[in-house]
Amino acid sequence: MNRMFAIALAGVLAALPGFATAQAQEIKIGVIYTVEGAWGSYGQKSFRGIRMSAEDINAKGGVNGAKIKLIEYDNRASPNELPNIVRRLATVDNVLAIIGPNTSGEAEIVFPIANQLKVPALGTSVAKGGILNKNRPWAFRNIMPDDQNTAPVIAEVVKEKNIKKVALIMDVKDPVSKYMGGVFWPALFDKLGVEDLTRKDPVTFQSGDPSVTAQVSKLKAMNPDAVVFSASPGDAAKIAIEIRRQGMKQQLLGSGGLFGDEFLKSGGAAVEGTITAAQFWRDNPDPKVHAYVSSVEKRTGENAVLHEAYAYDGLITVVEAIKKGGVTNQPADLEKDRDRIRQALNGIQVTGMSGVYSLKGDTGEVDRPMMKAVISGGKWTLTPIK
Repeated sequence: MNRMFAIALAGVLAALPGFATAQAQEIKIGVIYTVEGAWGSYGQKSFRGIRMSAEDINAKGGVNGAKIKLIEYDNRASPNELPNIVRRLATVDNVLAIIGPNTSGEAEIVFPIANQLKVPALGTSVAKGGILNKNRPWAFRNIMPDDQNTAPVIAEVVKEKNIKKVALIMDVKDPVSKYMGGVFWPALFDKLGVEDLTRKDPVTFQSGDPSVTAQVSKLKAMNPDAVVFSASPGDAAKIAIEIRRQGMKQQLLGSGGLFGDEFLKSGGAAVEGTITAAQFWRDNPDPKVHAYVSSVEKRTGENAVLHEAYAYDGLITVVEAIKKGGVTNQPADLEKDRDRIRQALNGIQVTGMSGVYSLKGDTGEVDRPMMKAVISGGKWTLTPIK
């Protein structure tokens, strides 16, 4: 067979339905998480979740015979690394989509660049309110904003517990904590008619501070009905321990960002009775959800956690969009394929490890059930909120 004929034959075959997809051996998906810093433990679980998701998808034949290949980057909690990582994923690695990162501060860097380069980006742990507004139509997330998820839960708790006055302690270094403490919580308590004792006299710290003794002493002097955390799980647990050490017995409240093993285990007895919002129900009775959770837990030997589940489902979501959008996975179609995924993500419905949810076509935000989480007997107990 001469060379020209071989080239011509290859072109004819490539044009045949199904041939291009069959020839594609890998579907490249970019992943950005960090395993260091205040939210590093969540990044570790996110990496584990998405790797297991790829393993499960590939074990079932991948997508039309093409296997998923994760192109992973750990930015090591360094924001300065993110622009280069996103550009490399988009222009050198030529991924179809990006999943991650796992903090809101990082997403505020990743999403605008992905939007500029026209690469679909799905955040699985970025809960700061309003973060998608300036980064549409290429940015999405499968986690609810902390403010939207937390407000109905706290409104119910305020009524149940007859809470009249609260004191807030806020991390002014972490972006999502700063947003929640400076914008969300004050507005919510105004709406609920609850007095915020720290409104004009804030109690603040910076993530990683070695001691919060002085801050807790200030909270104690205010004598609130409840103390509200606007902090990462590790820092919130440290504050809770100091609160109980100083003899404070007030109700402890937080947003969905605290829900998980880190706050529970790090705080021990000090966090007993804490109430937060939650977005992951590992005991969900839905047979499909239960099957996902059981499969993962059998392999890890641990209880599944939110960030693991959301990363697992992030890949399921993108894969479903690849199927729905008719992606060819051919190099010449990269830009078109990315747009096909973007369009398919709008309004997509998914059943995964974290439950049943859909992505809203107009905003890229997720629609999923809300739940109240209470630490009781050293474990989380969840109750759905209507």
